[in-house]
Amino acid sequence: MPFTAPNLDYIINAHNYQKIQDCLSEASDMAMLIVDFQGTPVTEHSRCSAYCSLVRSNPELNNLCRKCDARGGLEAARLSKPYIYRCHMGILDLAVPIVLGGVYAGAIMAGQVVPADEDAQELETIAEGRLSAIDGDFFAELEKQKKLLPVMSRDRVQIIANMLFQINNYMIEEALLKIELNDRLEASGSQDGRAAEGRPAYNSFIIRPALDYIASHYHERITLDEMASRCNISSSYFSKLFNKITGETFANYVNTLRIRKACEYLDQEDIPITTIAFNLGFDDISYFDKVFKKIAGTTPSAYKKN
Repeated sequence: MPFTAPNLDYIINAHNYQKIQDCLSEASDMAMLIVDFQGTPVTEHSRCSAYCSLVRSNPELNNLCRKCDARGGLEAARLSKPYIYRCHMGILDLAVPIVLGGVYAGAIMAGQVVPADEDAQELETIAEGRLSAIDGDFFAELEKQKKLLPVMSRDRVQIIANMLFQINNYMIEEALLKIELNDRLEASGSQDGRAAEGRPAYNSFIIRPALDYIASHYHERITLDEMASRCNISSSYFSKLFNKITGETFANYVNTLRIRKACEYLDQEDIPITTIAFNLGFDDISYFDKVFKKIAGTTPSAYKKN
């Protein structure tokens, strides 16, 4: 049976992780980034230093940076705990493994701090390489930016690494628990049709926050990513689960609700069609006509006339 790597982006909500990562980065005075098992970023870099940005602007140095990230994450996975090391530039970094079902799925990469002198020699340096000559001005700017990096003891870094390890494990376990609980409900055959008012009875507790929000904010701009964040699950998992529970895609569900409301307005009140469209969140009247005809089977003007 072929190996299937766990999809980290399917498990976590990157938007929510980003907000937590940004806060942790500010509190710890460390740069942070979450990558998948291939080293591909899942979140955006938090507090990336000017020094490391400058280092990565050099193709040769950037290649060594990528090797450090890959080696650091794999070493953390091998140890099943945070791995603290020095990169090829002598800067202190750490990797916190993200393991799903016993399989390495990615890592939290953090660091970009200068190790205290008494700790420097104790840390392993990885991805060392022989560099070509570096322009004198470039090297001078590197030295200037390096002096601005925070200095941190190994004990302090270990405390931060342990904190990240515990927080990450808790969040991953919570996300997996939701998915496992949903799968168990599905397997037990608990789906017995739709509840009253068109609401699905089966395992809708996961996406209930999104359903409730849509029901009262259908006239506003609503995106799938925002609703996935509200349910604290990944966008891809939210999309799959939403379609399974409601029987519709997210966009069609929202549009159908809006068109039902439009029909109520057209039935009961003498309101201009353009006003109805704008009040229901449609910025383009021609798009409103198109969606209305697709769902109601006729145009808004024909519906109002009949």
